[in-house]
Amino acid sequence: MNTPEAALGRKAPGAMWAQGPWLHSQRWDLLCITGSSILVVVPLLLYALMGIAYILECYERKQHGHLQRWARFIDYAVVCSSLYPLASYKFISDEFYIGKTRLLYPEMLRTPIVCYTISSFFALALLLFLGKTIREIQQRTVHYPKILLMVTTIGLAFFITNYSGHHLEIAFQGFNTWHSFQYLALTWYIHALRQQRGEIARQYIPWLSSAGASHFGYFYGINAACTLGALLLIGGVFWLSGLTFEHSYYIVVLSFLLIHYCHDHVLFTQVEDLVR
Repeated sequence: MNTPEAALGRKAPGAMWAQGPWLHSQRWDLLCITGSSILVVVPLLLYALMGIAYILECYERKQHGHLQRWARFIDYAVVCSSLYPLASYKFISDEFYIGKTRLLYPEMLRTPIVCYTISSFFALALLLFLGKTIREIQQRTVHYPKILLMVTTIGLAFFITNYSGHHLEIAFQGFNTWHSFQYLALTWYIHALRQQRGEIARQYIPWLSSAGASHFGYFYGINAACTLGALLLIGGVFWLSGLTFEHSYYIVVLSFLLIHYCHDHVLFTQVEDLVR
């Protein structure tokens, strides 16, 4: 079976920590971290038929054993700026819509110079990234899992910002779906490692008491059930409050986002929890 559970089940007890360039294993990283990017296009396909910096830092630690600021700056610059060349062009051209809502943009910045500046910054960051990668290949220090993730992210950033209107809205939801899949996988792996090191009592989260095959499925199953519960809660707010469905949706979702941001601060600022 080509499943996360099967991949994890082949890991020997006590051998949870990956020794190679991958965070957990090649199959797990490709499936849960990079390969899950296929989820970005699923909402767009359904629409056609029916009508992220933490990880880079962890891979950097796996590659060098310590953080190199100049290399990290180049990686962050090229990834973070990849969202803006097409978006800035649409902003100054009044073509940036999410659904039927046109995103506002300051009139004083509505000039091609802004688009040229942003695009030039991305182009420079991309050239530096390519040069750094070629140098790492020559020195045999290149970290291919990180490169794969970065190329995937940059490509999807251009893919998403190419859309406008309802397609853009759905494309961003697909991007968030990929992020959520990564989020859950990393949360499970970090907690499993912390339990293995004795930093968390095994009774604290019973379904993470070992790195066995079934526990990964339990973790995802419980979170999927929570997602279904959130959908029911949205329906309840919509039915009882008289608000629009959109308002009911954001009332529930934004409440969970506050917990999400708190969790990000506690969990995803400690690289040592995942890579040492």
